[in-house]
Amino acid sequence: MSTTTALIRSLRAEARKTAGLPGVWLGAALALVLPVLIEYYVNHDLAAELAAGDPQASARLDDIGVIGLYMGTTGIVVLAASVVVGEYVSDPRTNGASRQVTTTMLVQPRRGAAVAAKLVVVLGAALVLLALAWAATFSLFRHLLGSRTSFGPVPWWMLTGILAWWLFSAAASMALAAATRSALASMTAPIAMSTMISPGVLLIKSIDAARFLPDAAAVRLIADPTTLNYDRLVELLSVPMAAAVCAAWAGGCAVALCWVWMRRDA
Repeated sequence: MSTTTALIRSLRAEARKTAGLPGVWLGAALALVLPVLIEYYVNHDLAAELAAGDPQASARLDDIGVIGLYMGTTGIVVLAASVVVGEYVSDPRTNGASRQVTTTMLVQPRRGAAVAAKLVVVLGAALVLLALAWAATFSLFRHLLGSRTSFGPVPWWMLTGILAWWLFSAAASMALAAATRSALASMTAPIAMSTMISPGVLLIKSIDAARFLPDAAAVRLIADPTTLNYDRLVELLSVPMAAAVCAAWAGGCAVALCWVWMRRDA
């Protein structure tokens, strides 16, 4: 069997398997619902503030939907962790005598193709969910403010930053899940780093090296002048550098996932 054929076969199997995991559906629901709830909570009074002539309210029109999308990282972390941890759940077809990973290895003995398929499925799901979540938050703004409100151009650079953060969080969660075989461990760290007051943004005020932490780089991509330690972020991190830091962390996590999956016993 060629490598391409093995990968396609693995992609089909992983897509079907992923669709059957309850944790995946929970993660997808969180990724879609949390951004809408956060945006509504933060901006439900925006129409009244605009009518009152508040200049800060007008400035918020430039980054519609982005705050909620950042918090939606929780959903993609749950989804990614579920895909890997699900492999170590007992297989009901064998009366609990083995785990799903045993079946996976028997069906697809090429571990490289199997783990590559997992990454493609999860990262593809992250891209689709991000597009749907942004469409939902934008629709919410249209509903709250009405069609007469003039929005700014689509904040592509900020959406790209959110996507970079989601992809890193997914890869990190999968790598931790493969290393620990625990959903709790693989979710805790990525979700903690997704809070609005992230460790990297706090540390960057006193430690210059904190600019190389993934959460600091991600915040730089979507930051505005109201962001905590914004001036320091801008001083230490350019946008291209922040994008490179996010990409390097995501790539490193993907490599770690592949290494653990291919070397560890089932």
